[in-house]
Amino acid sequence: MNNAGDPFERGHNHFDGKAYEQELLHLFFKRFSLNPETSWGYISSGGSESNEWAIRSAYDKYEKARFYFSKAAHYSIEKTLRLAHKDLYPYTIIDVISSTHEAIDVHKLIAEIQKNYTLKQEVPLLLLTWGTTKLGSIDDVEQITRRLIDLKIPYYCHVDAAFFGGIPPHLKDAPICPNLDTLHADSISISFHKFFGVPQINSIVLSKHKADGHYVSYIAHRDTTVSGSRSFAIFSATQRIKEVFERTPADWYAKNVEWMIKALNEANIPYHRYGLSNIFVIAKPSDKVLRKYHLSSFEGKKYPDSCAHFIINPFHTIDDLQQLIYDLKEDVKNTPQILDL
Repeated sequence: MNNAGDPFERGHNHFDGKAYEQELLHLFFKRFSLNPETSWGYISSGGSESNEWAIRSAYDKYEKARFYFSKAAHYSIEKTLRLAHKDLYPYTIIDVISSTHEAIDVHKLIAEIQKNYTLKQEVPLLLLTWGTTKLGSIDDVEQITRRLIDLKIPYYCHVDAAFFGGIPPHLKDAPICPNLDTLHADSISISFHKFFGVPQINSIVLSKHKADGHYVSYIAHRDTTVSGSRSFAIFSATQRIKEVFERTPADWYAKNVEWMIKALNEANIPYHRYGLSNIFVIAKPSDKVLRKYHLSSFEGKKYPDSCAHFIINPFHTIDDLQQLIYDLKEDVKNTPQILDL
């Protein structure tokens, strides 16, 4: 099954899964209140490709422009821009609010945008994050776009909502991403293998506007995606995402998170949790614990490689969580730890 080219167009080869891709796209159009007649999207190989599509689309819309994103944005964003050559596609990395709040510093962002727009007529292209990689912090997308609208500065805004974008809007105590009209954003990307738990690595990118692409005679329709050949777990992905969106109980997200908060406090294990995030940052445990639970470690405020985090998903069992707490408690007994965040 090869979904080559635009998901809404077909050439001579009908050996594909575009009917399922369109079904999933319409499911997400509904979730984010997008008009299916004027909106567009496709299923990519992962979040990095989805963000790359947004970066390319933004530069196609505004030739004289500058990209802005935060230090806490996904590492693939700067990589994509570096490969595109900074002299042709300039970008600015903005500081985050603090070590415990990875959201982009709105004051510094707006000041940089105003300076470059006034002096160089560079249109701001924004890649904002709804759930950063380390802490799960959320950029204040609505405040940023409203400020630009008030200042009458044109812009393109993409929201990287890889994890939290998959949370259904009816779940309680969850960092739910609003629709694109509320955010005044142009596009958004969500990963299938994160909150949804689809085994195959894929992402979906959604746009409020139809994509433009040149006609390729070999496939007999337009080339509007980043990758040429595309595939995804056609039936299982569709069923899994429909199940999450349509049949999950309201407490599905919060139940395990609340259990973990109580267990960590009772075990006197220091942790940091930003807002409603399901990401818990702790002092870096032993290599044995890191390997057992496949945890990621990273730098703290003062010391390199001093922190780690674990992510509590709704599909984890209480047995899973109890075992993690037991191992963390044993770790603390052996080596007292200070959370360097």
